[in-house]
Amino acid sequence: MSRAAVDSRNKPTLSSAGERGTGTQTDDDLGRNKPYHRRGRGRVRLAVISTPRSGNTWFRLLLHSAFGLEERGVHNPSDLEWSRLPERFVLQLHWPPTEALRQQLTAHGFQPITLARHPLGVLISILHYVPNHPKSARWLEGTGGDERSIVGALPRSGAFLKYATGSRAAALLNVSRDWWMVPGTCQVRYEDLVADPVVTLERLSNDLGIEPVVPLAEAVEAFSIGRLRDARRDQHAWRGDPDLWKTLLPAAEARQICQTHDACMRTLGYQCDADATLEPAQADLNWLNAEFATLWDHVNRVKDRLAALVEAEERRQLGVLGRLKRSLSARFPRAVGWLKMRLLRP
Repeated sequence: MSRAAVDSRNKPTLSSAGERGTGTQTDDDLGRNKPYHRRGRGRVRLAVISTPRSGNTWFRLLLHSAFGLEERGVHNPSDLEWSRLPERFVLQLHWPPTEALRQQLTAHGFQPITLARHPLGVLISILHYVPNHPKSARWLEGTGGDERSIVGALPRSGAFLKYATGSRAAALLNVSRDWWMVPGTCQVRYEDLVADPVVTLERLSNDLGIEPVVPLAEAVEAFSIGRLRDARRDQHAWRGDPDLWKTLLPAAEARQICQTHDACMRTLGYQCDADATLEPAQADLNWLNAEFATLWDHVNRVKDRLAALVEAEERRQLGVLGRLKRSLSARFPRAVGWLKMRLLRP
């Protein structure tokens, strides 16, 4: 689908078909409804618009937590009822800076914010993400293709290198690049957010002139990457390590991909600083180990949830038996007394 075709879809409707967040799960377990997530005063509308897998969901939830904003992630601007959005609201979207979208954001008082992440980190994160998320095809509504060809692939595989140097990867990576060049867009680096989220949010608060509703350290703790990983069961939050790609892509493959996206790399200020000592076999082993660790962690979480369910069911059954015993004792005290004596008799 061409950029023009994507732009032509950017027409707001009265439909409310957007998804809650970017996956099938919400993040209520993280404390969205806790008292410290109170509302602030005055209109604040932020739009996090970046390349997928740049830390967008985490960042959106941090903004929600720190500034007391309602929040939502959608795939397409037309998924929103723009005239009915809350006054204090943070939107998450993967979409290029089309004229129609920019006008829409301005008309409704949104401050755009874009996240930059090293393109190789983004692409590795996409490779891990897509087996659990077939709806990635909705990113940019399929501009440049989709991710089906890389499901189950290794970072050094021909399938992944073809994808990473193709039109689909370029379209996705250029979302952050294109917004980065739009005047008035607030720029945030994923690497800075991981290194010190409190300082990053503090800078953002000062730049935008908005006051947090809770101490920033408290907001960050409520929505840490670790807690996000624990609460979501869809692999949405992975390792969170900006340099993970350096252990998975040898220098030759890394340079091939970076050269393809040279304009994006230069605009966002990244270098192809791959590990020149990384051997291909070791890179493959590192990927398999990382995926196995993720799988094992998932299995352990499932075991913990099953154990909790079994324990809850046992407590429920004991409660039922206890209520039955009390009911029988009240209605048939003599019979129950006689039965106890027979059961206790040696």
